[in-house]
Amino acid sequence: MRKSLILLLVLCVGCASATSPSFKSIPDLSFQERQIIAVMDFENKSGNPKYDILLKGLSDSVVDEMLQYGCFRIVERQRRNDILSEYEIEATGFVDDRYVKQLGKHLGVDALLFGNLKSVTHREKKNHGGLAYTIKRKTEVVLSARLVSVDTSEILSSSTVAAHVTQNKSVALIFARSGNMTDEETAIRSALNIAVKQLVNDVAYRTPAKN
Repeated sequence: MRKSLILLLVLCVGCASATSPSFKSIPDLSFQERQIIAVMDFENKSGNPKYDILLKGLSDSVVDEMLQYGCFRIVERQRRNDILSEYEIEATGFVDDRYVKQLGKHLGVDALLFGNLKSVTHREKKNHGGLAYTIKRKTEVVLSARLVSVDTSEILSSSTVAAHVTQNKSVALIFARSGNMTDEETAIRSALNIAVKQLVNDVAYRTPAKN
């Protein structure tokens, strides 16, 4: 009887790991040396419209992260939206030189930060071994950003980063199942949070001081 009970037991072990970005040390700049920046809404360039919802609030997360560094001055989002609405300009993507300069003039900024979600991959692999099996899920996102001068339309800095979250679950025996892994959206959002931190750090590192 005891052996039968042991055979019915299920060992389910779940664990997760994520990208561990290496952050560069960014020195603080004087107030006058800091670039004044407006952050535009990120675009979905992944080719899958279902990820549009993931971009809501992403630019706010970028702003919050940029404010952790002493090298930027950020225009308040509502002011940016008011100017965009007044001049009927889209908040995403590259606009032509004339609109870049127009936005810069009315916002009083040195540069505009454009960004996009380049890709999302969510893969699952199941390996069997006797009465046990393992499931491995890897979710990866790629974010890209470029900081554009409003005076010259020159790209002052740019960065593309990838971040992933990996989940593993091992199940011994197949008589019962237990344990949960996070859903796809939750895993993507976790990867996005990591990617935003890495992206902003890289942009900050590459952005020149204001002359």
